[in-house]
Amino acid sequence: MTSDAIFDLLSLNGALRLSGQYRLQANDLAEVEMTDTVTGERSVVYVHDGCDIHIMVPPRSYRFWLRSKASEVTLTRLALSDRIGAYAAKAVSLVKSGRLWDAVWSRLNRRPSGGITGMAMGEATKTVELPLRPPLKLAPELSSAGVSIVIPTKIRAEMLRACVDSLALNKTVETEIIIVDNGADDEAMLALLAELSQRPDVKLIRDEGGFNFSRLCNEGAAQAQHPLLLFLNDDVEALDGDWLAAMRGYATRPDVGAVGARLLYADRTLQHAGVASNLVPGPGHPWRGVAPQVWQVHPYLARPGEVDAVTGACLMIRRDVFEAVGSFDAEAFAVTLNDVDLCLRVRERGLKIVYAPEATLLHKEGQSRRRDDDPAERERRQAELRAYVARHPEAARTSVFYPATLRRDTDQALAI
Repeated sequence: MTSDAIFDLLSLNGALRLSGQYRLQANDLAEVEMTDTVTGERSVVYVHDGCDIHIMVPPRSYRFWLRSKASEVTLTRLALSDRIGAYAAKAVSLVKSGRLWDAVWSRLNRRPSGGITGMAMGEATKTVELPLRPPLKLAPELSSAGVSIVIPTKIRAEMLRACVDSLALNKTVETEIIIVDNGADDEAMLALLAELSQRPDVKLIRDEGGFNFSRLCNEGAAQAQHPLLLFLNDDVEALDGDWLAAMRGYATRPDVGAVGARLLYADRTLQHAGVASNLVPGPGHPWRGVAPQVWQVHPYLARPGEVDAVTGACLMIRRDVFEAVGSFDAEAFAVTLNDVDLCLRVRERGLKIVYAPEATLLHKEGQSRRRDDDPAERERRQAELRAYVARHPEAARTSVFYPATLRRDTDQALAI
């Protein structure tokens, strides 16, 4: 077989300028992460002995990071005679410039796509036995600490009402509700906010600036009177009255930094059971979308445990810890990844991030905020992804709980 170039990825030092079709080979299992040095976009491909990977890449300079059992991992640029051969028929489609953002956005939404990510020749679905999750060697404490619930909002009055009404199910934890109004102008929402502002347990803050989730949460936290903060999306709805006390029991432990709940979609499939910081292109919720018969018994979903991060849609943290780490970063992470960044900075102080399935709520995700589907929003998200990887390079590739036997390029917890 002729070729233009063969690169030994295990001994590679620095970036490679690539363009066209390549064959990736290894003599044992290897995980190969490719990073576009210009855009910062990351892709992961998996290769093992007897299963070559063919990839097509746009002309760029790429850095490589490997996690491998192999003693040989090579990238071979295919000559023209090989590119028109049988392998080419199964190679991943070249991402043309006009389709680049469609492919990138497809991967951001965890849909199969073309682009850099390769396809195995003859790859088949398989299952692996997951390692036992380390038991959470701590129990929730009894506590009487009050909780300040911070809810940023702007649109969809019916969702905010459902959220606030569901908080009344709690009968055991002292609370105050801090609603941060991001410039609501809808009549129904304005009427609801006026109604809620008359309640003695509600504080109303108005911020007419552009949407910045981190800033809104920080403003609400600055007005809190209780030692515990709960950041709650306005599209989250409690299902019972015990969830808040369950989260408080973990959050008041001195060895815990932040606590997250199990969140379900309206159809009761799973939305969140902890964030894996090392997914590609960025952090995500493994096992997203699994049915109740799975999340009710799966050891990673049905039991409390330590995770990399928890979603800011329902995140509890002690106020002193929140202030000590500098609150949410409103500059680098205005809309996305602010929760993951916060949790990782908390972890850097030696504190645990805990997933508490004893607290289970509904999350009508994304219904109260615009989608990132225009060029400016896409670039903003890409900038936040680049900032995340630059600030947390180790966490972007390793996890305290997500098994190394599962793929990092999907949130479906598929075996490598």
